[in-house]
Amino acid sequence: MALLAAVALLVVAGTLVTGTGPHAGDSSDVPRMPLNWTVMAWLHAAAAALALAIALALWARTRREPRSTAHRRTTLFLAVFLTQGLIGLTQIATGLAEAVTVAHLLGSALVWVGAVRVLLDTRPSARRTAPPDRPSTQASRSCCA
Repeated sequence: MALLAAVALLVVAGTLVTGTGPHAGDSSDVPRMPLNWTVMAWLHAAAAALALAIALALWARTRREPRSTAHRRTTLFLAVFLTQGLIGLTQIATGLAEAVTVAHLLGSALVWVGAVRVLLDTRPSARRTAPPDRPSTQASRSCCA
């Protein structure tokens, strides 16, 4: 639940960054949110650091069972999350290029979905290991008897 809350905070902060920055409207005639863009960007980065720390803690906890669904899901989430961070840094390096900004918006949706999936797979009731590579002998006998 902590990861989902941190990612929700991250998405809200990202929305504020967009609303205060140069991509907040179709033209310069559109008023921006009356917030400091730089401060919002730093808050967004702080929220990202918090979400990353929580995700790494979850990953370390699920690592005890490397074949578990929770560990695989958390590993995938970290890959998507880190890729999203690289896209965000690329935004800064390219002066907020519009195509990179669109990629970052798409990435935010993937990060949100990933956080929800991690939550669903790390709940105590959802803890289960990956399915076996082959069916058990009893299952194969019952299907063909």
